[in-house]
Order: sequence, then C-alpha cells, then structure tokens
Amino acid sequence: MYESPEFKLIKKIGNLEWREYQEFFTVAIHEPSLQGYSGFGYLFNYISGNNRQGVKMKMTVPVINDLDEKEKSMEFVIPKIHTQDIPQPLYQQMKIKHYPSQMVIVYTFSGYIPKEKMETITEKMKAFAKGEQLHAVGDLKIARYNGPYTLPFLRHNEIWLNVNASDNLHKNHKA
Repeated sequence: MYESPEFKLIKKIGNLEWREYQEFFTVAIHEPSLQGYSGFGYLFNYISGNNRQGVKMKMTVPVINDLDEKEKSMEFVIPKIHTQDIPQPLYQQMKIKHYPSQMVIVYTFSGYIPKEKMETITEKMKAFAKGEQLHAVGDLKIARYNGPYTLPFLRHNEIWLNVNASDNLHKNHKA
C-alpha cells in the first residue's frame, strides 16, 4: 500500500466528499498535456535518487495534475519521512510545492471523464460546497491513484476543489 496525504472525512454524499487534509508537500513539474507521461519520468527519476542529495524515496499516491488551462503540472507527494529535509530537484523546471492544511471537496470516479462531463461535475462540486457554506478557491486538480496501464474501470481517480469556510463553521466541524 502506498503512502498518501492524510485527511479527515467530514461528510460524504455519493461520489462527493468533504475532506480536511493535513499539510503535505509535492515535487511538481510542468506537464503540457495530461495525456503525456513525460513529466512522470522526471518525477520518477527524482524519487529514485536523481536529486541533489541522492536520496531515494518510496512511491506515493496520488499523482496530482493541475487542471488549469494555462499551467498544467504533474506532482508526486513527498513521503512524510522526508518533509523535514526535502531533497532538492536537480532540474529547474521541477519545484517543491507546499500544501498547508486545507479543506477539499472531492469527486471520486473510475475510468475517464470526458471534457463535456467535467462542467456538470464541477457544478455538482460547487453546489455541494455552497450547501455546506464553503467557498471554492483555486483551480481544480485531478488525483490519480493507479499506474497508467491499469484498466480504466479499475482506476481510482478524484477531482479536488479547494474550499474555505468561516472560522466558526470550521471549528464546529472539528469537534
């Protein structure tokens, strides 16, 4: 089983979940196409010890892609054991990203989502967030939990939408 960012499930309705993630870090590379796996090779080399410190790391999940039309990226989660002294990438196009504790609305699915269905899913996610008095922030991300050769119907994928809430609402749900 692969390590994954830790979260607390706050609410679940069908394919939609409201999660509170603990802080985590990723190593990211610009990925011009979500269909390509060129970024995957660079990231895999990084965790295989091709970094400034020569540190080998275990594979983690999910592999995260930004769904921003202007700036797509591919990211590997840094294993928790390395977050106090994160090995620095050798390539300038690779960056270490910090994700502070955050709330996320998640849509879980298997296989693929056609572009025309994304708008409907995004609207469902935003409606779920609004119903919980949450506000969407930032761009959507896709989180993939399986290798590229896994049969589509066996894949576990998620779409992430970051959200913010008022302090009072957030404290009430932590109790």
